[in-house]
Order: sequence, then structure tokens, then C-alpha cells
Amino acid sequence: MISKICSRDMPLLMKEVYGAIGAKFPEKPEHALIDVTEWLLRVPCRTPRRIHLSDTLRYKILTSTELRSLDRLCFVLFNGHDFRPYLGDTTRNIRERHKLKKGDFREIVRARKANDLFFADWGLLHFHLGPDIRTSANRTARSRRVLIAQLTDTDAYLVDVIPHGMGHADAWGEKTLLEAIARNWPHLLERSHLKGVSIDPNASDLEAIDRVRSREHGVNASIQINGKTIMAPGLGISTDGSSTKAVLYVMRITRELDAAEEAFRLQFPDEQALLAVKGDGVAGFYMPETDVMAVGALSDNSVTTQFFSRLLDETGVLGPHRLTHIWSPTVN
Repeated sequence: MISKICSRDMPLLMKEVYGAIGAKFPEKPEHALIDVTEWLLRVPCRTPRRIHLSDTLRYKILTSTELRSLDRLCFVLFNGHDFRPYLGDTTRNIRERHKLKKGDFREIVRARKANDLFFADWGLLHFHLGPDIRTSANRTARSRRVLIAQLTDTDAYLVDVIPHGMGHADAWGEKTLLEAIARNWPHLLERSHLKGVSIDPNASDLEAIDRVRSREHGVNASIQINGKTIMAPGLGISTDGSSTKAVLYVMRITRELDAAEEAFRLQFPDEQALLAVKGDGVAGFYMPETDVMAVGALSDNSVTTQFFSRLLDETGVLGPHRLTHIWSPTVN
């Protein structure tokens, strides 16, 4: 019986991706696709975005350095330039999984904290507002206060500038951030409302630091805002600290690739084939003996095609001649 092509060859592509961006490949290859997907979700594509400022930020007192850096960042976002230099290191880099000792709870918590749990839970990013971009690391100087924002494909919603780091461990659980979003852009939280959930008026909500600690322990906590219960605007985290959104995305990719492989096998049941990805992100199966790529049953709008297209954009795995080349274990 011929083994599943995609499950066999996908780790090989992921290894090339990790090598291209200088990241450490995880011990368990099955983690790589989830972690890469999570990374791509955290670092949205570079495209022009409309800028929206919350009422909180409009009246915030900022230093001259913060103002200049915020102006630069708004210019970058509005014009679709690369905003990654402003992101925190945990956000802009692929998660590095640590080797866990069985039953060592402290190590499990440490492994979760290696991920951007703030984004996974609430879907929010933080941008540093340092005075310059240090070319050696291609990032802005780290700043005591950071901009909190939510990005969609078309818009950048700038929420607040808050202190973080030493002495501010509760920053990533501040309910006021979601309250500002609810006041200014309620549509961003609409899908996160838990419908039909009644609130006990005498029940106390969690403190900010408790929300942070809940994430670190793999627990998704609800938030009460304006009489409504909000649950994980970013879709939350799984028990190992992975983004639930990324896990669901990978499940969709896997289903699409399995369906494409099944359709391929109906035509070529005995063909020795390999996973292949065209420069535009369309996946298919490469047959070395005939030097032909059979395109699978995937449309240009499929989740898998969008994923591969974005992956090739960000990593440059196919090099400068991407549109005339394909990726396959033997071709590259």
C-alpha cells in the first residue's frame, strides 16, 4: 500500500521553511505545521490598511519618541510596508518548543509561555515604540510602553498604549483593552459573544493577572463586558499552548490535502508521486518518472492554496524564481 503522500512529504517542506528563516525544527515533526500556521496568523500579510484610533488612544499622553514611532508605524501600516520590526520577539518568531520532562508541570507552563498567548486568546498584537530600527536585528528598539492593536486584512485598529515588562505582568490581561474595542468597534467582538449566557450580577470578574495565569495554565477564561460574556476573541489556546485558531486551520488544510490526494489516486493509483507546490501556492503531486505535476482538486480560493502562497511569500523557499519553479522533495 502506498503511504499517504502529504503526511510523508509535508515535514520535508516544513524543514526547508525552518531552515530558510533560521528557526529550530521541533522534535515532533507534526508540531511544525501548527507552529508555522500560528506564526503566519500572528504576522498578517503586508497590505495597505485603513487606520482607526480608539477614543482611549486619541486622548493618551505620549512622549515625543512614542509619537514619532507611532507616526512611522501608521505610515507603514497604511502603505502596506513591513511592520515586523515593531513586533515583540515572541510574536514575530516561530514558537520554539522545549523538550518536556513527563509530569514536570513547571516545564509545561514554560513551554506554553514560549508562545504569544495574548494573541492566541484575544487576537491582539503589541508593537514596540522605540526611537529607531536597529538594522543588525531588523527591529525597533524595545520600549517600556507598547501599542496594542488588532489587524484585519483591510484595517488596523489601534487600541491603547500601555506599559509592559517588569512590574506589569498583568498587562496582557487588562480588560480595559477589550472594553475599548467594544466601545469603538463592537463588530470586532460580535462573534465572541456567548449567546444565552446569563451573568450573575454579584459574581466578581477575574483580575488581569488571573487571566494571564489562566492562559499559562492552558485555561480559556471568559470576560464580562457591558452585561455580555465574551469568550476568547482570538479563539483561545489548546492545552499545549497552541493557538486553537491555528489548530483548526491545520485541520482544514489536512482535510483538503487528503481529498486532493484521494482524487489523484483515482487517476494514478500506482504512480510513485510526491507532494508539490507551485509558485502561486497551488498544491498538487509531482511524478518524477514523467516529470509532470498533476494539480490536485484545490481551487485558488482554498485554505491550502492561500496558506502555501503566504508561506512562499514570507520564507522565500523557492527563491527569486518562485513563479517559474515548484517545490517538491526531489525538485528542490
